[in-house]
Amino acid sequence: MPHGYYGYVGKILRVDLTEKTISIEPLRRDLTTNYIGGRGLGTRILWEEVEPSLNPLSSNNRLMFVTGPLTGTRAPAATKFGVVTKSFLTGIYAVSLCSGDFGPNLKFAGFDGVTIQGRAERPVYLWIDDMNVQFKDARHLWSLSTDLTQRYVKKELKDETISVACIGPAGEKLVRFSSIVHERRTAGRCGTGAIMGSKNLKAIAVHGTGDVKVKDVEKLRDVTERIYKDAKEAMEGLSKYGTAEILELTNYYGALPTRNFQSGVFENAEKLSGPSVREKIVKKDIACWSCPVGCSKIVSIKEGTYDIITEGPEYETLAMLGSNCGVDSIGAIALANKYCDDLGLDTLSTGNVIAFAMECFERKLITKEDTGGLEIKFGDHQVMIELIKRIANREGIGDLLAEGVKRASEKVGKGSEKFAMHVKGLEIPAYAPGSLYGVALNYATSPCGAHVNRGSTFLTEINMPPKIRFDPRGKGRLVKNEQDRRAVYDSAILCLITRRATHLPQVTEMLEAVTGMRTSPGELMKVGERINNLERAFNVREGITRKDDTLPRRCLEEPMPDGPAKGKTLSETKLRVMLDEYYRARGWNEEGIPRKDKLQELGLNDVAEQLELIVNA
Repeated sequence: MPHGYYGYVGKILRVDLTEKTISIEPLRRDLTTNYIGGRGLGTRILWEEVEPSLNPLSSNNRLMFVTGPLTGTRAPAATKFGVVTKSFLTGIYAVSLCSGDFGPNLKFAGFDGVTIQGRAERPVYLWIDDMNVQFKDARHLWSLSTDLTQRYVKKELKDETISVACIGPAGEKLVRFSSIVHERRTAGRCGTGAIMGSKNLKAIAVHGTGDVKVKDVEKLRDVTERIYKDAKEAMEGLSKYGTAEILELTNYYGALPTRNFQSGVFENAEKLSGPSVREKIVKKDIACWSCPVGCSKIVSIKEGTYDIITEGPEYETLAMLGSNCGVDSIGAIALANKYCDDLGLDTLSTGNVIAFAMECFERKLITKEDTGGLEIKFGDHQVMIELIKRIANREGIGDLLAEGVKRASEKVGKGSEKFAMHVKGLEIPAYAPGSLYGVALNYATSPCGAHVNRGSTFLTEINMPPKIRFDPRGKGRLVKNEQDRRAVYDSAILCLITRRATHLPQVTEMLEAVTGMRTSPGELMKVGERINNLERAFNVREGITRKDDTLPRRCLEEPMPDGPAKGKTLSETKLRVMLDEYYRARGWNEEGIPRKDKLQELGLNDVAEQLELIVNA
């Protein structure tokens, strides 16, 4: 797929915080050809530059902010940027995407990505003003919320139009599931904020005045107009209700996490539904850069003691800080979401770990002596909000929970590991795996751990007859294909919110129009397969094998108590059937290690050589 630098600006910014040096290097053509950009670009650099067994908090770990060829163009929903690193939460590969205008601004400034290494002697932020890059003192910003940090940086630089990505107190204190925040959107999963905090990097501010060259403007306009038309028809609900539209659907299919995944059905789901959110709190619809949907909502909360204006909450936040904690107050969830954003916490991991603490307290595995006097009960939204503050500041019981649910359960012990809901250390998000076998397999095999957005099969599965939905056969190929497809979107980079109107043929058309490269959906799927195999190889170097591709004991031993899956158990036997099929579809051996011939087929010869040394060691 030979092409020029249309769609790319052809430069990577290198930052060494220890040495306080800046360098600019050309974007290698092989990276664009073989990995597209975004997630794929970051994955390849991580593989080449981060040695096995490196402590994620080491100054030699890389923190990368990456864009794709569609970023900054008028391609619909090409708004995201990616953050790629080695996770402090899981110790393995990590990628997290974030919306807003940071990605386009980075392209307009003249960079396809930023690779950061080292550790600053004292807190700094990075100021990228087109090709002029400076280190700025951030000591006065340390301990500030993400909202205040963004405001202060814009005021200090005398420009309200710049884009700022930053961390809050949680990232500074190395909370393992802390996030990077831009506007009120987050690169939330995998603890990217802790890596940024470990480098004493408070923020990156970007302003760009350039543009992105498009090879065929007319062709891009044509496909864009078609996607906009289809999106308007196919995603009216998302435009009106935002992703909250999904909540009643997951509840109907018994997949809405409830009280630490003890159930998939929440009795008060209607209070958290899209129509309820729309009627009670939404004040304004907003859209990201070049997005035809506009799923984000500005909300006003005047409920009880709450009186706030903020953005969100999205579906997964409604589920994890709502039903999963037994909370049915939209006002409380919106406030909790705001605290998480301001403090720099992933709402999904936060809701998971608080629900775990609630169940531990309910089972008397922890007491008021452990909690600093708090009665941590399901449904108590005031306690939930207090725990968010304590987690972000690592105070009391918050210090334990800030370690993530895996480590917290190991310290609590007493059988709590059974209901610690995580895979490979990453907390399970807002789709109950006991009701969705494909989602469960994706959790087990996702390169990041339990991450639905690395290959969700939810919409496919709910359209299956129950006999097929609850049959483990066929799920291996389904998940493999969805993961490969998602890697393409993440590398282009496209938000999947428009996926009902932006299918792989449309992605192919847009990439051809923007970059000039001739490709096909099949070739793009091969790129997605290459990226997933490289991510797996990175994790194999870190010791990951079949034994790690598993699910919490609650999922494998406890029958679903209600919903369509009532009485059914996603057992070890069913998981084994799905894993065997998945490994065969991937061309991996029985231990989940990519075979040499598969890697060579994908052009990963250097990767094959390294893995062969590991396997034969």
